[in-house]
Order: sequence, then structure tokens, then C-alpha cells
Amino acid sequence: MKHHHSFDPRLADLVGVNAALIIWNLSYLQSQRESQAGPDEFYHEGKWWVRHSYESLAEWHNYLSVDQIRRIMRKLEEDGHVAKSQLGKNPWDRTIYWHVNSVFLHVAESPDACVGIAGSDVAKSPDVQHKNNKKQSIRAFDEFWALYPKKKSKKPALEKFIKLTPEKQKLAIERLKLRPFRFDEEKYIPLPSTFINQERWEDEIATRGNGSEGRRVRN
Repeated sequence: MKHHHSFDPRLADLVGVNAALIIWNLSYLQSQRESQAGPDEFYHEGKWWVRHSYESLAEWHNYLSVDQIRRIMRKLEEDGHVAKSQLGKNPWDRTIYWHVNSVFLHVAESPDACVGIAGSDVAKSPDVQHKNNKKQSIRAFDEFWALYPKKKSKKPALEKFIKLTPEKQKLAIERLKLRPFRFDEEKYIPLPSTFINQERWEDEIATRGNGSEGRRVRN
């Protein structure tokens, strides 16, 4: 069976020709799922997915071996350009589904992929942005950690903190500057990872009363 393959040259500069060809085909199928809103089995966690095994991708791109396909898809995953999932309801269902980062979907809007991708847009896909901002998140976490009164379980706290959006990181730090805890009652202060995971900066602030147990002040 003859398949029509196209790619955007600027995308090829970023990921390589073979990877650009695969992204074009997956993008085309995914955009069809979105435009036709179905079937529901391909919709999960707010995303549309495309079902393709490594073997079926190799059949579609018959100039590539299964091993080459595996290497290409692994690299695309690592770079945040595609996501892989197994959406089967049964634990033994190992069917593979792919989701292409939304910034690439328009490469397949025309049959010859003549719709270009601006280099800045490609370089700033959400997942890639997250990787590029990791150092900034770590610096923000250092500030958070310096302010947090209970210095326990730093590693899980860091892992959760860097997954927050910059806006939520800022909120967490600002709340600590307002001293949301009574520092003399450490046993009641949650672990920093719990504070982050449960977004406890949204809680009311505990403050001292005048000789009383204290009062609760809402934002």
C-alpha cells in the first residue's frame, strides 16, 4: 500500500527528516481525531491519541526498521515532542497510543505540509519549555526551602515543586513569607512535599491572637 509522506523542512532541522515524517503522519491522524471529535476511546486526560505500534509505524514508513522507529520515538519522547501511553482497560493490553505536542499539529493541515512551523514556536513547545525552566524552578525551590519551617524530605518536595507552574511556585513562596504556620508547633506543620502536593498555600493563614489561641485570617 502506497502512503503519502510529507514533512516541514524546519521541523526536519529540529528533529531530523525521519522523525519529521513520523510526526507529520501522527499529527494528521491526531488532527482528524480532534476535528471529528471521536471516537471516545482515543480521548484520555484531555488529549486525543493515535494508536500505533512500533511495527505498524514501520509498515507505514517502510524505509525504516522497527529498531529505527523505536530509537526515533524514544528520542521524540525524551525531547517532549510526543507522549506515549497504554490506554487499554485491561492490564495485559499493551497497545501503544501516541499524542503529538499540539504545536506540531498544523504541519499536517495541508496535503503537502506546506504550512510552515516558526522556529520559535517549535523551540518553545510546553514540554521543552518546562525542561528549559528547570534551573529557574530549582532556584525558586531554594527560596521556598529557606522559608519553610520543617526541613524534612527535601528530595520529594523538590520533585513536586518543579512540576508546579511558575505562578503556583510564586504563590507558595509568597504564602511562606506571610508565615502560614505557628512556628512553635512544628508537629502540626505538614511536610513540605504535602504542602506542595495539596497546594496548602490556598489555606487560611494562622496568626497569633492577643493572648488567645489565635485566629484564622482568610485571604
